[in-house]
Amino acid sequence: MHAMIDTNMYSFQAFCFHKMQYKDGQTVPTARSGHRIVSTHSDVYSYGGYKPVMDEDSDEDSDEDMELESDDQWLATKPLFKELWRFSYVTRQWTRQPLRGVPPPELASHCATLLDNKYLLVFGGTSFPFGETSSNRLSVCNLTTNEWKCITNSDDNEAPIEMYGQALTIDRTSAHIYVCGGTTGHQYAIDVHRFDLQTHLWHCLYSRDINFFEDLFPESRYRHAIVLHKNKLYVIGGGTSFQCFSLSTIPVFDIDLRKWVSIETRSDLNAMIDEGDGYPKSRRCHDCIHIDDFVYLLGGTDNEMIFDDFWRLDLNVMQWTRLNARIPRALYFHSSSVSPTGRLSVFGGVVNTNHIERTNELFTAWLKIPTLKEMAFDAVLHYIHRNRNETKDNVKPIDEILFDLQIPANLRPEYSHRIPTQQPPQPTLNCTVSLTRLPA
Repeated sequence: MHAMIDTNMYSFQAFCFHKMQYKDGQTVPTARSGHRIVSTHSDVYSYGGYKPVMDEDSDEDSDEDMELESDDQWLATKPLFKELWRFSYVTRQWTRQPLRGVPPPELASHCATLLDNKYLLVFGGTSFPFGETSSNRLSVCNLTTNEWKCITNSDDNEAPIEMYGQALTIDRTSAHIYVCGGTTGHQYAIDVHRFDLQTHLWHCLYSRDINFFEDLFPESRYRHAIVLHKNKLYVIGGGTSFQCFSLSTIPVFDIDLRKWVSIETRSDLNAMIDEGDGYPKSRRCHDCIHIDDFVYLLGGTDNEMIFDDFWRLDLNVMQWTRLNARIPRALYFHSSSVSPTGRLSVFGGVVNTNHIERTNELFTAWLKIPTLKEMAFDAVLHYIHRNRNETKDNVKPIDEILFDLQIPANLRPEYSHRIPTQQPPQPTLNCTVSLTRLPA
């Protein structure tokens, strides 16, 4: 049974999924896959995505498809979405953000991460047809101004080649971005590159072409995940068009030594009792969330099945644990992110094996216990929205309701831009990043 939160009474439960309800008439993103999301304290941002175009005579056309045909922005880029959407946890509404500057045109199977709770970084990806045009550009969007800018140098000879389906992670203490793997649509890679956010230069840490005669290197792959832990990169899953790689053994790249090692993980004995061998099944097109010493794995496909399972890997002892929860829908080519306070968001994805049906559902779950202040504000918002739904009073803005209730502005500083008071300064990195070269 899927673990879901009761929508009537507020009850905090970790590892319990909640589906965000969209009101009738509310503007929401079209169902999609291949997009990427990031989470700030208060919002979820989604960029790009793909939706197959049905034949004119197809019986699969929906009301959503008919509405898209009157959307000039969709008509200019279909079957891809050149869109940036923001979901607010305060208002519980989606808004499509204006695109300013030069947003990246590669809108599927790109990578994304968040810098300083303010800058959306997007790397790689592909246009349509997939693989015909791919990217090795790193673009940044200032989420305050919605201004886009490319910050990589096309003449940088250590930059990775143009690909899609790469995996990316950020080291916020040293201001480095790491990129691994990907595909051109014909060939797959396992190369490792690092981008310095201070100098804006790429460094190739490992190339399979250069290191071909080494005894140990993992299989090349795409649509995998990488996490950074104690200066090592852990490669989780992934595959090719024909195969998916095991999760019982994890390839690990030692950044200091610039060498690959292979680490055996430990199975979940309780999962073995129910079914399988105690390991997550091999998969690609999944997502991984890294918090503290843990990696959370959810969704994906092995080319035959679509998964709704939810696993945790303890990086200190390499122990897998199958959590007693499932995503409300089996998904792949979805996107997940986590807020600084530990709230997981899962949006979009493919939901059936014919590769056609997609969803625009947004699921959330807490991966750790937040502060009491965070929990209190979450409860306040829960009852505000419940009462609005019951009374059908959706006219008064949420910030006015909070003000009328005399909710102290310092109850939730990260949400203070929603409350009529002065916003405190946002946290920054522990190092000096060349933000002067990013859009203001």
